[in-house]
Amino acid sequence: MTTTARPLKLLNLGRFVLTRGVADFIDTGVMPYEDEPRANTLGLDWRRHWITVCVSSHAEGCWGDTCPEDAALNDEVYRDRCGGRLMSTWHRSGFPKLWIITEAYGTPDCYTCALWPEEY
Repeated sequence: MTTTARPLKLLNLGRFVLTRGVADFIDTGVMPYEDEPRANTLGLDWRRHWITVCVSSHAEGCWGDTCPEDAALNDEVYRDRCGGRLMSTWHRSGFPKLWIITEAYGTPDCYTCALWPEEY
């Protein structure tokens, strides 16, 4: 029996940026508006890995913990490449909730940002 691999369709995320809060969390483990890392915060390599997995999954069209209605809107924007917004939500494995938002998807002005909901 042979299987045919489905080609992976990566989204064009445009320019990728992190908010200062996400960048500081990666570097220090400290969340915005807090003075020290939360109990059981994982080390630097694990924080980098988690952010990378979330962004890579978003680029593959996985919307994480996004509600079904918003996931359906994402699928429509992805399919139509209409310059709309794609948003994925990640809230797993004891990490704080992270949003990844791609604005102007399918246009030359497309960009993607990873941020905490508190930074929106």
